[in-house]
Amino acid sequence: MRKIFFTCTILFALCYQSFSQNKSFIAVELLGHGGFYSLSYLHEMKKMDNGNFFGFRGGLSLMSVGHRGIHGRTVDVFLPLSTYYTLGKRWELGLGLTPYIRFESFGEGATSEKERTFDVISFTSFGYRKDLGENWLFKASLSTAWYIGRPLSYMFPWPGVMFARRIK
Repeated sequence: MRKIFFTCTILFALCYQSFSQNKSFIAVELLGHGGFYSLSYLHEMKKMDNGNFFGFRGGLSLMSVGHRGIHGRTVDVFLPLSTYYTLGKRWELGLGLTPYIRFESFGEGATSEKERTFDVISFTSFGYRKDLGENWLFKASLSTAWYIGRPLSYMFPWPGVMFARRIK
């Protein structure tokens, strides 16, 4: 029990030190890894000797994509997760996964049917970033989305634009 407590205390201290010394942002992304829009949290790790750094991002997007007939509804939940590496001050490379869950309901009352499906889209991206003053960040990216699902798999280009506000 002491070993677990000691390990948890050390991990908490390392995480606190990492988060307190680096930049964190809250962002709104249009298109991009979260589907059509997403709200995201970005965290940039400490800069390396060459000025580049790693960062990670996690987000959420909820979307009602339409109705099936008169009494149906479809809702998608996207959870974009990604990591990125900067190349100088203006460019970055990224890699991410966006798991999503689709909830569908058909019919009404006792005759209603519900379905839930789970899929994952993976992304590789190349982007441009610009600091807009002390507390704002702009990003534009072009990603290649890889959908591996049922019954077919495909890839497609997917752009994205992000505006972020620094929170510490």
